[in-house]
Amino acid sequence: MTTEIYLAKYVPDPARWEPRNIGVIVRADGSVGCRFLGEKTSGAIDGRSIRHSVGAPVDVYREWVRFWRRSIVEERQDPASLRARPEATFFVQAAGEVWLDDRPDASIEGLVGEYFRRLVADEEPPGALELKVEVERLLAETGMLARAGFKRDVVIESSGNVARHRERLRFPYAFENGHRLVGHRVPLGIETLVHDALYRYLNLPQDVRAISFVHGFDEVVGSPAAANLAALSTVIDVATPAAAAELDRLVPA
Repeated sequence: MTTEIYLAKYVPDPARWEPRNIGVIVRADGSVGCRFLGEKTSGAIDGRSIRHSVGAPVDVYREWVRFWRRSIVEERQDPASLRARPEATFFVQAAGEVWLDDRPDASIEGLVGEYFRRLVADEEPPGALELKVEVERLLAETGMLARAGFKRDVVIESSGNVARHRERLRFPYAFENGHRLVGHRVPLGIETLVHDALYRYLNLPQDVRAISFVHGFDEVVGSPAAANLAALSTVIDVATPAAAAELDRLVPA
């Protein structure tokens, strides 16, 4: 079975031309399926979740997703025909073909989910990937990954301190060793991600403390962002020699 894979892309800055993968389209054996960043199971777009990964106005992004879904799924257009002019900020690009002779029973939903995870969901905003690598290195060096209280991708219900309704706050790390701690990577050079981290901290329950993993904190000391991060969380600068000792102090073995 030949499987055609296409990627929906967004270009935040046409002058720099650094497209981001924001969706995947898969066509196989007469069936077609697609999935885009921020889509809920209902089909609605979660505007908060795509603010940083897409960057375009939410209403503009929603219209493009509607257009792609209508054209591809409802009207059964060839995804290759949806390629936009070179200067467009949203466009579809062929990613290749795969022969799945050894998986004749693979469903289109399963293929879409697989390629979405591999080609879209793992992307990091510019500047965030380097921080992720450094934090993972720090966790490995301090032995945190092997400790019983360490967890990944943890969801905590908000306290409602700031927002009117309770929300599900997601953090990449959690540490439970007498105290409830959550760890969040905060790329200091990306203002929207810093604000997002502060919003999460403000809405944490009182018994949960936060750790902000950053790089180059000394460079922003004195700024409002640095002051707010320090007030709402314990800041660990992964670029400093003291990072490992500080993490050990917060999460003793």
